[in-house]
Amino acid sequence: MKNLLVTVSPHVSGPYTFFITLKNGMKKYGWNVMGLNLTDKTEADGFIAISPSEQDVINDELALLLSKYHIDVFLPISYIEFHIAARHIKTHTKIIKVSMVLNYDILLINRDYTDMFVVTTPRQYSDLINLGIESNKLQIIPFSTYLYGTKTNKNESVKLGFIGRISHPRKGVLFIPRIFSSIRKKQKNVKLKYLGGGQDLNALKMMHFFDRLANRVEFTGMFQIEDIPRLASDIDIFLMPSKSEGFGIVLIEAMSMGIVPIVSRIEGVTDWIVEDGLSGFVVDRNEKTFVEKALYLIENPKKRKAMAKQARQRVVEMFTVEIVSERYAELLEKVLDLPDINTSNLTPEKIEPLKTPKAKKKKMSFIPDFVKNIYKVINIKRTRF
Repeated sequence: MKNLLVTVSPHVSGPYTFFITLKNGMKKYGWNVMGLNLTDKTEADGFIAISPSEQDVINDELALLLSKYHIDVFLPISYIEFHIAARHIKTHTKIIKVSMVLNYDILLINRDYTDMFVVTTPRQYSDLINLGIESNKLQIIPFSTYLYGTKTNKNESVKLGFIGRISHPRKGVLFIPRIFSSIRKKQKNVKLKYLGGGQDLNALKMMHFFDRLANRVEFTGMFQIEDIPRLASDIDIFLMPSKSEGFGIVLIEAMSMGIVPIVSRIEGVTDWIVEDGLSGFVVDRNEKTFVEKALYLIENPKKRKAMAKQARQRVVEMFTVEIVSERYAELLEKVLDLPDINTSNLTPEKIEPLKTPKAKKKKMSFIPDFVKNIYKVINIKRTRF
């Protein structure tokens, strides 16, 4: 059994979902996938822990750990400290880095000490080529999802849904009440469901209360990965008005259940995952386009069902755990056969010491959260989509 070590925080997030699916999928290929966390908490759920400390101490602790557990491949995702420590690895452990977002600063730390880079979308591939990464050190392997059962909504009403972190502006979630309100003016028999929690959840609830549509909206709050099939089983249309996404695992999770997505156009990301007009709609990021496509799907149930099948088929062809695990297995074996990087000619990067930003003094910090949320609601109504 070969060992792959992934640095990731064990809480509901894209990186953690990636870790869980990879861990389960790689067993059949003889790989034991282990998690590494930077925390003072006791090791749990198969995670190894290194306590936060000075960078030199973390470097030494990581080196000892790689040797102790006979790690063949090290894959740092979370925690900048582990990216910084990469050049201090003296064993024959190979290093692979995976691009999770469209910001590559951490990914490129100690880039010359990295054996291979994995990107999840064509957008990331072109970005890293432009940043000087050689194509022979780059491979596109998307994220994966389990092939969940199809949705079970048998009601006459159509249900829209959002899955993910309730965070604005990146996720665009505070624009959804405006979309829903406009749809309701033409289609009364429609509902809305949010899966997730976050810092803007109360403001979101407030917006629906002021629109007098709260009785048509459901909030599940925070959820576990394994709860998604049950919680999303009654959703017909998935709304994703994101401003930026590195990939969007919830998108393929929704598609695997036969939920038709309407997503904002993010070049080389959403327009690569979703085939516009076939397995969903990829639209310009504005209220009008989201409303138009949602109304079309509501008013054309046969077309909606056909697109739901195509959405699921897209996942079957490209994004299942089985497909992605096989590609990772091939990559890992390829990386193990690479010669060790000659570090004698490399000049270590000058990495600025980690600094904790000083908290800015906020004026009127005594303002209650209720008032702050009122401000968010007023402000978002004045903001262009």
